[in-house]
Amino acid sequence: MKRVDMGNSIQRRSGSGGANKKRNQDFINTPKAKISTHPATSFRKLASEIELDHKNVRAAMNDNLGLKSYNRTPRRLLAEPIRARRLERRIGVLKKSRSAMKIFSDEKIFTVDNVVNRRNNRYIASEQLTSKTPSEQNIQPSSLLLWLVTDERCPSTSTSLENKM
Repeated sequence: MKRVDMGNSIQRRSGSGGANKKRNQDFINTPKAKISTHPATSFRKLASEIELDHKNVRAAMNDNLGLKSYNRTPRRLLAEPIRARRLERRIGVLKKSRSAMKIFSDEKIFTVDNVVNRRNNRYIASEQLTSKTPSEQNIQPSSLLLWLVTDERCPSTSTSLENKM
């Protein structure tokens, strides 16, 4: 207000605000390389690895690189047509073989969606990914053990184990 009273302008004088000395090219390239290898790393974890304040890292990523942290959108690992095709094939395998007893044991081929906290399931990118992107699928699907024993006296029924979990 003192400047206005004296008749001067309220604009800053040239050279009064110093350059941001923290955000040099080395400061920007270090987190950029780490994000390109692991885009699911949080800004805070990245800042602790570089040993800088998380606010400085976040501001540099937003302002200089145009990166933001986004939530992953939930999506099923198996689409409906794939589930229907698997059901047809299971029934076909059971009808095809003519032996008296059939034993099936399967591990880590069928996967079910893992319970994920959406707040912790994030990625860093310049724009939000579309739902068709494969990277939005669950990071760590849990495995399911399937054990099926049938014989000719007892007809087998094929049920989906995913609905029961």
